[in-house]
Amino acid sequence: MLKKFFSRILTTMIIFGSVITASPVNAEVKIYEGDGEYYMTDETLDVAKEQAKKEAVRNLSEQIFVYVKSESESRDSALENDEVETITENYIKIIDVKYKIEVGEKDEFIVKAKIKAEIDTEDVKNFIEKNERERTKKNK
Repeated sequence: MLKKFFSRILTTMIIFGSVITASPVNAEVKIYEGDGEYYMTDETLDVAKEQAKKEAVRNLSEQIFVYVKSESESRDSALENDEVETITENYIKIIDVKYKIEVGEKDEFIVKAKIKAEIDTEDVKNFIEKNERERTKKNK
């Protein structure tokens, strides 16, 4: 009973926060930018660029929205199972990536990535609604 209560509160908070970002009335494609950097060691330049791009996508994802799905089980006031799932990258379409290589203070190479991406707020709204329907069915 307590698990369902907290689960519904968390779900409501997530949906409320996400709906603010993705208003169904103003469904549109929005453009966002994100930055990431990676300090090279022994890897190739291509690997370092990919790592910098991943960091930029992660930073961008946090700007746009983060959907968190959490389920916890407890027995006798002891936590037995705790699962947390976050989803963002599936709804980001990268439209441009620019790289820059700099030399750091210790003569190491720093690969910087700047990405430009778009997100369709209607896709996000549909995703949230679908997950809420599934959660409601599961909790009945």
